[in-house]
Amino acid sequence: MFASLLALAWMDLFVPTGMAIVMVLLSVVKKRSHVLYYIFGSYFTYVLAATAIFLGADIYVRRLWG
Repeated sequence: MFASLLALAWMDLFVPTGMAIVMVLLSVVKKRSHVLYYIFGSYFTYVLAATAIFLGADIYVRRLWG
């Protein structure tokens, strides 16, 4: 199950919106490594959020909001 979360996170980076953001960032930033930071940062954020939801952390968040 965890492998599918990793695969979904990787595929989420290649949606048209994500590709457009990367193209805009490439034209704006001076260092291309900053774009790589964005790509891997969004990937790890997606994986961590999906893992937290998979493990049941959303129950605690609902209690905080409720």
